[in-house]
Parts: sequence; C-alpha cells; structure tokens
Amino acid sequence: MFKLRAPRPIEVALVLSLALNLFVAGGFAYSRYAAPHPGQGGPPERRLELFATRLGLDPETSKPFKEWRRGLHTAQGILALQNQPLVEDTWEELSAPTPDVQHVHELLDEIAQHRRAFQTEVTTATIKFLGTLDESQRKTFMAIVADRSNPLAGPIRNSVGN
Repeated sequence: MFKLRAPRPIEVALVLSLALNLFVAGGFAYSRYAAPHPGQGGPPERRLELFATRLGLDPETSKPFKEWRRGLHTAQGILALQNQPLVEDTWEELSAPTPDVQHVHELLDEIAQHRRAFQTEVTTATIKFLGTLDESQRKTFMAIVADRSNPLAGPIRNSVGN
C-alpha cells in the first residue's frame, strides 16, 4: 500500500513559489489585456459611451449622440486613409542615404492639411451635437473636456484641437 510522508520544506517552498508566480503572471495578463489602463479610460468606443452616460444620455438610443459618434469615426477613418501612405512615404524618404528635405516638408504639409480638414469636420460635428444638449449637459460636456486629467476627454480635445 502507498504510504504518505510529510512534505519536505523545499517541496513546500517550490509549491508556494509556483503559486505566487502564477498569481503574478495572471495579474499581469489581466492588467495587460482585460483591464482598462489608467489614464486611458478603456477602448475608444467605451470612452465615448462613458462620456454619453456622464451627460445623462443613453449611447444606444440617443440619435444626436449616435450621429456625433458616427461623424467622429468617419472623420478618423478618412484621416487614417489619407495620411497613412504619406507617413510611410515620409519614413521611406527619411531612411534614404540622402533624404530630400524639400520632399519631406511637402509630405508633412500635406499631412497637416489633412489633419486640419479632420479638425474642421470633427469641430462641425461637435458643434452640431452641442446644439442638441440642454444647458446642464453642455456645462457638463465643457467641464469634462476642460479637465485635462480626465481620460474620457483626451481624444475629443485632441480631435478638435488642443
């Protein structure tokens, strides 16, 4: 028959070390992949939903909010499509043995023009959205955006222009 013996101290230490390592690895994985990161407020879609909730709006049923969100997403998508090839061309030019400085400046100017058009479009959508809010909601909106420590407002503040 099988006789059980008392565990040796080294075995106990190894089991405890393994358990501690598993907890640390699990905590790291959770913080890296599942938990919202401090200062970010979660994924962009979640930040907009929280923003709407703070304004007293239901993000799923508020037509003005949904239009504003759609306008932000559309403008962001267009900006990415326009600027990504230009950014790649800029880095390609910069990696050349003797970069053409004039060409780099032209590419950067075109990127800036697209960014300006993006800011104009987002600002127009934001003004339209603000027009649908009551006085209290507008004050809350402006207070959130003015608070530089609030992670919900960073993308909105940066889109309209810092």
